[in-house]
Amino acid sequence: MVLFGETHLAPSHLPRRAKSLLKRTGFERRELIVFQNPDRLHWQRLTESGEPPEVVRVDPGAYAVFHTGPLAKYEAYRQVLERWREDVPPDEEIDLTPAVHHLIGALLGWLGIRADRRRVHHRAGWSEDLVDAFPEVYSGNEAAALLEPVLLEHDRSAAEIDEARELLQRRGALYELRSNTLFLSGYHPGAAAGEGARFLRAALTGRLFIP
Repeated sequence: MVLFGETHLAPSHLPRRAKSLLKRTGFERRELIVFQNPDRLHWQRLTESGEPPEVVRVDPGAYAVFHTGPLAKYEAYRQVLERWREDVPPDEEIDLTPAVHHLIGALLGWLGIRADRRRVHHRAGWSEDLVDAFPEVYSGNEAAALLEPVLLEHDRSAAEIDEARELLQRRGALYELRSNTLFLSGYHPGAAAGEGARFLRAALTGRLFIP
């Protein structure tokens, strides 16, 4: 078995070198190459079928397997870099605000909207740039601990709080427009993007902070 990274500059020479070395020692084996989580194939198959792929046959001697999507992969990489830069202990949770705001920015890019050039008008009579209205983000244990206090502060009923808690547990993400807050149980790109879209709908229709 030969392992090498996806960004290797010459991915064909290592399998070829391994085959050559095996042949010298009298071993010949059928070559099978397995790619893990190649971004291009992920997006291509997702575009074609609407579903994230699990296994793709690239050619008779090569397959691609997918266990992590590109967004989750690069968010994990970002978190590793942040831990190194800030010397964060391994058991301490990383702030997911940059990841969520990046997803919202990507949605705006698809809509052709510049967050720093779009004004958001609130029904209370004031306005601000959309980028300044991006939601507060709480994740992990912090999200679980702050969900009830934040909703109580914004006059949500006990029944509404129970429903919000159940939705967060089931979906992994919950956007609350009265407080303009997005809660995450962990980094779930699909769920976070869906709740980010709910934020944008509220923001672009002037419904943020509505009691």
